[in-house]
Amino acid sequence: MPKISIIVPVYNVEKYLRKCIESILAQTYTNFEVLLINDGSQDNSGIICDEYAKKEQRIKAYHKKNGGVSSARNFGLNNAVGEWILFIDSDDWVNNDYIKELINAIVDEKIGLIIQGISYIERGRITKTIDFGNLFLSRMDILRAFIEKQIVRYGFPFSKLYSRSIIENYKLRFDESIHYSEDLLFMLSYILYTEYICFVSGSNYNYNRDINLSSSHKYYSYESEYSLYTSYRGIIHNIFMNNVPENVVAAGGSFLSRALGTMYRPDTYKKRESRMNILKQLTEDDLMWIRPYKSNNILFAVFAISNYLLRHRLLRLFDIYVMCLYYIRYQVKKQ
Repeated sequence: MPKISIIVPVYNVEKYLRKCIESILAQTYTNFEVLLINDGSQDNSGIICDEYAKKEQRIKAYHKKNGGVSSARNFGLNNAVGEWILFIDSDDWVNNDYIKELINAIVDEKIGLIIQGISYIERGRITKTIDFGNLFLSRMDILRAFIEKQIVRYGFPFSKLYSRSIIENYKLRFDESIHYSEDLLFMLSYILYTEYICFVSGSNYNYNRDINLSSSHKYYSYESEYSLYTSYRGIIHNIFMNNVPENVVAAGGSFLSRALGTMYRPDTYKKRESRMNILKQLTEDDLMWIRPYKSNNILFAVFAISNYLLRHRLLRLFDIYVMCLYYIRYQVKKQ
């Protein structure tokens, strides 16, 4: 019965925190510690953390200055003592066998990544469930995880069991300068050193979309978004060398497109001269990640045009086209 360290970043979630903690304490697997990392909450979340830490010896409450979810998770990693690591978000909750079913998939004397599905919750109801089924993949077969299970779409840190020995031996941490898909980068970096990936059927993690739905629609500076793309590209090259699956390339292209798009948004806007300098610095390797769209859907047709202009280095036309798209978008929003 290996000891599990459960890391729970906490920020302004007094409405959901008790349900999250109670679901952890109700686990059928009991050899764990819970690290509640209060990341500068301004509500009663910190008080709730201390309350549970006083009455339950397996719970430890930490309080730190606000630094974001990656900072909180890294703080938890720095203080964890368990052999395996689990992440749970403080506005979510887990079913009673969450730990047990992940632990049962551990292979003796080998270190890997264990993954189970999740349930999406909206307004208290399950709206979608992801179930990967049972599948064990050795190091030689890990490519199947990217092709068959498309795990680049599911980079979330929860519902995954990580070995702390890999995390510490290779000094793996969440990149605090990146604010979108940083959890995907963490998972991919970890996969570089795994001996296997094991998918476990079922879903014991309940993901609260009511509070998390807006996070994927939030954009950050060009520098932060571009750093995501370059980090992703570097890790993917290390995993696959030159034989990168199409869906993995497409994900990288979406990160690059997202980064370029920030230059035209009102809150992260760059002047035309800066935009053109950035576009001119794109290499042929960068443009290989931009995939052509083939669809009758009007929305995809819009992206297909911008991708065509970019792939063929029609940079001035690309700049004008995307600038017009964003202008139209925000004019419609004003109305």
